[in-house]
Amino acid sequence: MNPGESAQLEWLPLFVAESKLLLDSLEARLLELEHQPQTRETLDAIFRAAHSLKGNATVARQIEIEWLVHVMESVLTRLRNGELRVDGGLVSALLACCDHLRFLVNQAHQPDTGSPIFANADRTQLIGLLVPYLDVPPDPAPLPATGAGQCWQIRVSFGSDALRRGLDPLNFLHHLETLGRICTLRTCTERLPEEDFDPESCYLGFEILLDSKADKQALEDAFAFASEVCELSILPPAQLTGRYRERLESLPDDDLQTGEMLVRVGAITPAELAASLRRQRAGATVPLGGLLVAEGYINADVVEAALARQAQARQIRSRNFELLHLPRSRIESLQQTLTALRTGLAEAVPDLAQLRAMADVLQEQARALQETRYSEHLHRLHRIVRDASYALGKQTELLVTGADIFLDNVLAEALDEMLLHLLRNAVDHGIEPPAVRQALGKPTTGTISITLLRRQDSFQVSVRDDGTGIDRHHLLDRALALGYPTGQAGSEEDLLQLVFSPGFSTAAGPGAYSGRGVGLDLVRERIRALGGDIQLSSRTGKGCLFKLTFPVACP
Repeated sequence: MNPGESAQLEWLPLFVAESKLLLDSLEARLLELEHQPQTRETLDAIFRAAHSLKGNATVARQIEIEWLVHVMESVLTRLRNGELRVDGGLVSALLACCDHLRFLVNQAHQPDTGSPIFANADRTQLIGLLVPYLDVPPDPAPLPATGAGQCWQIRVSFGSDALRRGLDPLNFLHHLETLGRICTLRTCTERLPEEDFDPESCYLGFEILLDSKADKQALEDAFAFASEVCELSILPPAQLTGRYRERLESLPDDDLQTGEMLVRVGAITPAELAASLRRQRAGATVPLGGLLVAEGYINADVVEAALARQAQARQIRSRNFELLHLPRSRIESLQQTLTALRTGLAEAVPDLAQLRAMADVLQEQARALQETRYSEHLHRLHRIVRDASYALGKQTELLVTGADIFLDNVLAEALDEMLLHLLRNAVDHGIEPPAVRQALGKPTTGTISITLLRRQDSFQVSVRDDGTGIDRHHLLDRALALGYPTGQAGSEEDLLQLVFSPGFSTAAGPGAYSGRGVGLDLVRERIRALGGDIQLSSRTGKGCLFKLTFPVACP
């Protein structure tokens, strides 16, 4: 294995982690798109996630991922341009592509996770699903010349370790070409040594004029994988200066720092601000605005506009002080007293404050290792409901309340498995087809609600649907037909316990999502293994309610 291949393997975990986050975002936005097909913000977010994924795959040399996302982008471009309309088939095809991309991402890090024969078959089938939504564009007309004032000015200098870390500078140029048109490219060779040339060291840099509609953050993200081994400067086109000034004028009259103002209007990125602040703390005597200009992050006239807006906001706040009942001198005196008190306390117990801060950090890190915010799991649940509803010709909305709580990692994974069964059952057996619901006077779209609640010593999850409910007579007939004892099932509660029996199903036969008698018995078994319990109530024609209760600390 050569040094380049070894370095590339070191970058793969970062690529895999970033790709999984992008796929989560892409999947969640696709589910939103199906319910709100005309939302431009959602379309833009989908396109950005796909484009970032393709760019990362290009840099990480994952050709199969790059190619499949490129095909998806062709469909998404037509969708964003209004050439296509959103329908269930299109969303299903794109979600299936997301599933295959997850497989490819995992295979990039663990090559033995799947058969390449099956992978090729899946990819061929996916392309077949996307073909109806593709269009062969005509030969493009020659692009008009673009002046330097209309282009982004990008300067990048790669560190000597770039090649040893598996980074190819040309891949970043290819990524920029997906964001716009490179009008001018100059290769900077000033760092090339006249002697003692190291073939494994990188001495290259580029000066680029890029005609692109992307914002500054998107351009900076194109170099994300090289952020530690390159010096990057991005200056906007001159025509954006006026737009930045307009945005500065529209900022509220709050007490904002110069850097914060420039980040808010998009003139600089958070990474550029952080780099300049580090230089300022290291002893630089130049004001922050001067540092930003000196580093090539921004033009001086935009900094001047920010300083002017800052002075204007201070004048407005000063006039507001005069409207208060207290004299301004009294307010300033109180502020000085508070400042002196805060400084005195900090100087008196610096070690205590530092220890407290360290303890807070360690406590947060320990919790992060043991717990997860359950809202991060929601895209899986929405996907389950969406796919089951589409396959069964139903319309279902999933509502989740209380998902911002933290759960033990073991409990969170177990809860995913349980809710998968409950949600599939609810869509298959509970929610009626739209025509039936309309005839019953119900909304054509059914609703499944999940409520999560953490108490002092327990954790509760409720799953409610507004479907058909469980018919007592039908349940009793099925129990007799399957040979289950019903002599003691006198009460409604006792009768409902039959659905938790192994092999029991109210369906006449197995289907794609349920009906095989495997599901609710496993859910109860899993809950009890965690020290919890499950209760079921039902109203015919109104729906079912499952209540799951767990101890906070899982065994």
